Amino acid sequence: TPARDALTINGNNPLSGATVVNINPAVSVELNLSNETIGVAVTAVSNDRTASRLLQPGDVIAAINGKDITTVKSLRAALDEAAKKQGGFALVIDRAGQKTQIVIR
Repeated sequence: TPARDALTINGNNPLSGATVVNINPAVSVELNLSNETIGVAVTAVSNDRTASRLLQPGDVIAAINGKDITTVKSLRAALDEAAKKQGGFALVIDRAGQKTQIVIR
């Protein structure tokens, strides 16, 4: 069971202002997530930041630019890699079991 490992995302990316945690049994109960949910869970979003246009608490970030996100550490690595490439961001967001792909250039 992974620790929560809470991270508030900063920097020039579409997730800036979101606070995310690893999904473990306690987080699944807290956010009413399915046991099969894979990704990192959004627990808070700053209203004045980029993420507020895309995310809400309870969302799960499942993939970034084709890379599956399984932990906060993998999310951080995917954001760092995307920043180096200076391309866009292709996000897969799971909201209440419905996955949506969002592309930001």
